[in-house]
Amino acid sequence: MDRSNLHSCSQRARLVYRHVQDEGGDRGQSYEHSMGPRLSFSLGRYATVFQAEIYVILACAHEVQPQNRPGIYVSICSDSLAALKALKAIKTSPLVYQCQRVLNDISIQQVVGLFRVPGHAGIRGNEIADKLARGASTLRFHGPKPVLGASRCDLQRTLCHWLTKQHGAQWRGLGDTQRQPRGLISGPSLGTRAKFMTFNKIQSRDFIGLLTGHNTLRRHLYLLVMHDNPLCRKCEVGEETSAHIQCECESLASFRNACLDSIFLEPENIEILGLGAIWNYCRDMGLP
Repeated sequence: MDRSNLHSCSQRARLVYRHVQDEGGDRGQSYEHSMGPRLSFSLGRYATVFQAEIYVILACAHEVQPQNRPGIYVSICSDSLAALKALKAIKTSPLVYQCQRVLNDISIQQVVGLFRVPGHAGIRGNEIADKLARGASTLRFHGPKPVLGASRCDLQRTLCHWLTKQHGAQWRGLGDTQRQPRGLISGPSLGTRAKFMTFNKIQSRDFIGLLTGHNTLRRHLYLLVMHDNPLCRKCEVGEETSAHIQCECESLASFRNACLDSIFLEPENIEILGLGAIWNYCRDMGLP
């Protein structure tokens, strides 16, 4: 439905524009009724955008339902294509199902239409609803939270954030232990984890050995009393550790420059380079 049809439709129908705004973590929603009130309210910070989109259509339907004026066209206009498609689905969430039932109830006595309108396109009703939603996003919700059922994606995101925070706290609380891996790993990283999950079993084993120092480099073997010399087999100067091989060994300076574009590295640079570059460097050098 284009803009001219929407404006002409207002002479014979009740138009309801709805809008959702997200600001400062809180979901604000509103709607503007061409023959009734302009309302805005907050759903708190835990409601997803999709839940707010569906709920505001449900609020519009509840506003229209008590009036029950047969023969009147009711047009609910939304700029959310996802919400409108969800209302057409057969298998859906309890919130969408509730919205479907209310819309079906009011359609018994009145002709109800759901229309998609472009956002921020100068349509008067949508612009008014947009302004009301911006005001609602600054309001605080008073009452039990979450207002709506917690979505699975929101629960997963919250749990992942909590686990990452706890992991970081434990990593920083190791004290003086794990000095070698802590020199190469600053803390938990979701991007590094995603890359690491693409490695096969052999690559994972070798890379964990490089980061932790639990491999066949001379210093580790010396600590296990399996070798009598902890010095680097390349330069015979520093102890042969993962950090020395990757960052400091002078005999590998030219090779390191060719592979990693740097003659010498600091341990914190290892994480910046990424797992792929470090793996290729160690593989081409023949490290175990």
